[in-house]
Amino acid sequence: MKQDGRWLIQHACYERVYEIVTPIDEAPNISAHLLAQRGKRLPEGCV
Repeated sequence: MKQDGRWLIQHACYERVYEIVTPIDEAPNISAHLLAQRGKRLPEGCV
């Protein structure tokens, strides 16, 4: 909610995208993930 031009955070949460708990020798082939569905691209130049 925004009040007087300031955001007042009432609730924050996260949903784990995935978790890998063992070492991997090469990058996994991930065919679907939550960020592809709900994520947003950062503006060009943002890190």
